[in-house]
Amino acid sequence: MQIVQQTPASKHSEHSGANKFTQRANLRAGVLEDDHAVRKLYCEALQQEDVAAIPFENAFEMTVAVRANMVDIALIDLGLGSEDGMQIIRDLRVFSGLPILIVSGKTEPETICEGLDCGADDYLRKPFNFSELRARIRNLVRRARATPARSEGGFAVKPVVIDGVRFDLAIGIAEKFGQRCHFTDRESHILQCLLKTPGQAVSRDTISRAIFGEGWDPTNRMLDVHVSNIRTKLEAVGASPRIIRTRRNLGYIINVNTESRAHN
Repeated sequence: MQIVQQTPASKHSEHSGANKFTQRANLRAGVLEDDHAVRKLYCEALQQEDVAAIPFENAFEMTVAVRANMVDIALIDLGLGSEDGMQIIRDLRVFSGLPILIVSGKTEPETICEGLDCGADDYLRKPFNFSELRARIRNLVRRARATPARSEGGFAVKPVVIDGVRFDLAIGIAEKFGQRCHFTDRESHILQCLLKTPGQAVSRDTISRAIFGEGWDPTNRMLDVHVSNIRTKLEAVGASPRIIRTRRNLGYIINVNTESRAHN
């Protein structure tokens, strides 16, 4: 792709076009990308997909927009020059539950895991088809709009102790012997699926439909990445490595070997 030299006029046009389209669109995607040519491509291509792409050059612009409820979802590239995309996600998660989609050319499994662990809800590798990007955006926003905030009691599972670990998904934590770990919204939803039927296997299809929507891609391994992150966090607070087990051809099961009792 040829990199377009940005000028004040081109930047104004970029934002003006996005703002004009935003007035007609009911879905606003904030795009944090330091390359002007790529930002422009997002705006033009997503407009064809009935999504208003609002471009941002840096973390400050994105943060202001998120605090002002100007966007419905944040698309963040990890390669932002002098800024750290991972840290930006962590900073946004301090005050916002806005859906975050990482769009990056970095495909290493450890990078994907780190991005999800930072608080991103999904990870799309470059290159990609814009129709797929639109589908991911709509799915994440649809789920966010349909799910009440944690502070409003959005998670149905009450605090419960499994194998000595106390799960409280209303505030997204698990703790054991005073050690505590925190879960992202996506991780809490996965745990909610498992805790509805403790000791019983829940299929990947059931969890994926609940988390990613009906049109989820069976070849997408994001669920496995999320489960791996959950296991790592639980082990860090002293949980058994086998507290969440994989049952071949059946799915995932949360282990109830020693204790399972609800707390009021």
